[in-house]
Amino acid sequence: MKYLISIAVILVVIWFVRYYLLSFLIFLKVRLGGKKPNLQDISSLREDFIHEGKKKFAGLGQILDSLEKGEKLQSHIDYFKKLLSQLKSLLEAQKENFLLVSEDTFIYGKLRNRLIGIEKKDFGHPPNIEKIRVKLRKIQDEIETTLNKATERFSFEIKEAVKEAIKTVRIEKSDILQKKRIEIQESYPESVKGIRLPYYGFKDWHKLLANLIRNAVESIESRVESKERRWVRVSVDQMEKDSVSITIQDSGKGMDEKTKNEFFKRGFTKKDTGLGLGVTEESVDLVNTYGSWGVESEPGKGTKIEIKIDKDKVRAHRIEIEGKRTILKRLFPTPARVVSTALLLIIIGLVILFSVDKYSRFWVDWNPGYAEVVNNNLLIVYNQKGKKLWTRVFQRNLVPIEPSLAAQRRPYLIGDLDLDGNRELLVATDMLEDSSGVVYCLSYKNREKWSYCVGEDSIYNVKALEITSPNTTPFMVDRILVEDLVVNKGKEILIRSANSTHFPSQLTMLDHFGEKIGEYWHPGAVVPQVAIHPDKSREKVIVGGGINNRCDWRAMFFVLRAEDLRGRIQAPPHVSLKEIKKAKEKIYMLFPHIKDIDINWEANLFAVDKLAIAKEGYNVSLYDKRNYFINTDLELEFCEPPTDLVRFEEEFGLKITPSDEQKWENLEVWKNGLKVR
Repeated sequence: MKYLISIAVILVVIWFVRYYLLSFLIFLKVRLGGKKPNLQDISSLREDFIHEGKKKFAGLGQILDSLEKGEKLQSHIDYFKKLLSQLKSLLEAQKENFLLVSEDTFIYGKLRNRLIGIEKKDFGHPPNIEKIRVKLRKIQDEIETTLNKATERFSFEIKEAVKEAIKTVRIEKSDILQKKRIEIQESYPESVKGIRLPYYGFKDWHKLLANLIRNAVESIESRVESKERRWVRVSVDQMEKDSVSITIQDSGKGMDEKTKNEFFKRGFTKKDTGLGLGVTEESVDLVNTYGSWGVESEPGKGTKIEIKIDKDKVRAHRIEIEGKRTILKRLFPTPARVVSTALLLIIIGLVILFSVDKYSRFWVDWNPGYAEVVNNNLLIVYNQKGKKLWTRVFQRNLVPIEPSLAAQRRPYLIGDLDLDGNRELLVATDMLEDSSGVVYCLSYKNREKWSYCVGEDSIYNVKALEITSPNTTPFMVDRILVEDLVVNKGKEILIRSANSTHFPSQLTMLDHFGEKIGEYWHPGAVVPQVAIHPDKSREKVIVGGGINNRCDWRAMFFVLRAEDLRGRIQAPPHVSLKEIKKAKEKIYMLFPHIKDIDINWEANLFAVDKLAIAKEGYNVSLYDKRNYFINTDLELEFCEPPTDLVRFEEEFGLKITPSDEQKWENLEVWKNGLKVR
């Protein structure tokens, strides 16, 4: 359920920020694609939003004035919505160009949301006129600021200005070019890599080049009629590695030395009736800023003007505007650099991550494989390949908790408790004179996920157990089992602990979070294990054997469903004076002593020694070598006497009579918490 709620929350958040996400994705698309803003992009934006956009914003303002005066005509309202819709359409059509020229990654989402907010929230009944004015002003200012900065910030290749200048002259002089049969030829070799110039100088370069080309056309136009071919050739060439030249050559009437000397004066033109649209002082300064130029001309042989742009001068001059460029443009000028810069940032981030958090080093197996204990309290953990992962020092000694490796006194248990793919480690510390043992669950990162102190708030009181001081004798952990008992998601932890002096036992079940599910209290030692019940149900059950101190120290055997181990429950004979529920074991059996005597009670102190699960039931063996078989219906089928009764009699000085043997099948039995025998 919590996952569905999380997904729902995420979807709601995504819905509210959908235009911002779309803006970010489009931003990545246009930037990573290596696209650069050009004259057409910025011109298109300015045409739509500076010229057309201003008309629409002015219309919206006029309608707001009318509404403010009380002229609430439906036609005004409809027209207002229509203008807003047109603005949204303009924004939608130009969103890629906007994100290409803007420093703001989310400008499209921001403008779109503001327009939607005006339409759906502010333009209600009645409309919030002042709030709408403020939003419209912010939208208009944002658009104008973005476009103005774009013009200043970005760069262009000189051939773009050349092409635009030729286009201008062709349109302007179309009649003359056709009438005089003058051909404007242009050439842009593929080998030219181009040098990018600051965009704010585009108009100056366009004006200079257009004037030069116009002069070339006019010099041919004013020439005496001739059958010779008439042409103006414009080319962009890379003559050297670090320079680009623009050549404008014509077949006009040419210039003499005096005219050449006046070439750079304001108002110069080669046409006899010219209007002074030639080279200006500003044009001379512009060329000299980025390079140099030269003029070759002879009367009757035409004119050749060459402008050389030097890369070093361009680079030196661009330093002052680099600070105005976006970080992304400085770092990502080309697709290749995008990839290399992204890889570099990723590498730097990973190095920092791997340095700060060693567990993020994916090439190392951080899952515990085994451990060793030094000086009883130093735990050293290794992975399965033998690499030392971490160490941990405990204030108390560690105690063995793994029953299958009891001979090795193994003080830890490793397993994936929460089924997340990472293994946890369980350890238990020894008890002290005034405090019980503690079970710790440690993550693979050596962090304590939870801890549990056993034996707290024992349910047995002083009188019931004949203890002089209750709850002062501590409990000790001596067995931990980890099993998926299908109680909760993940695995469950069974902890068996005992009071070392008076022998009450506590069997606690925790979930993988360390939260207590239930505890089973027993007045005497009990050794649990998990088994599959051999009947048709095949359910997992907790099986245990031991001794019941409160029932004349008789051996006992029980089968308890995992689902029934919830809350605080107690085993027979239910002597706790507290309000503790009776356990509802599937079966609880007390075995009779081998002989009834009034003295030497230790001779009768025999507990369950071994438990074995067979296909047909349970084999229960006592220390005195009696064997009982409990079938799948949890009924006693037979009892076998001790294999060496003579040795038993000699060892304890007891005489076993036939009447004693008849009593060995007199079991006390509880089923589902009720005594049935």
